[in-house]
Amino acid sequence: MGNCVVYRSHRGFVIGSKMSIKNINLNNVVIKSTKGIEIFEAENISLKNAEIYSTKLNRLVFVENSSRILFNGLKYSVNPELLISVSGDKTNLINFSNTLIDKSKIKYSNKASDLSVEIK
Repeated sequence: MGNCVVYRSHRGFVIGSKMSIKNINLNNVVIKSTKGIEIFEAENISLKNAEIYSTKLNRLVFVENSSRILFNGLKYSVNPELLISVSGDKTNLINFSNTLIDKSKIKYSNKASDLSVEIK
């Protein structure tokens, strides 16, 4: 799916739930929301050229028990306390490319490994 705009929502979007979600590609996405995005129990999710403008600065992206998540060209306007919160021992292969990342703004919890996030 491409060329999407989410404007004035509580959350940009939530991918996943108790059932596994797979193979979602989002391109050229602009999100203006209170909170950023949340990804749960998902696999093979790609966000290319996504812009997230969140008014709540505690975290921009939350990923839990998910794998093969690609952020290519992620942009954001604010300086969040956390850029990404990674949770769960099943979380791995979270990749950021063409994105400015301060590694001190990545939080790992609930047995998530710092090896689960790769920055290119």
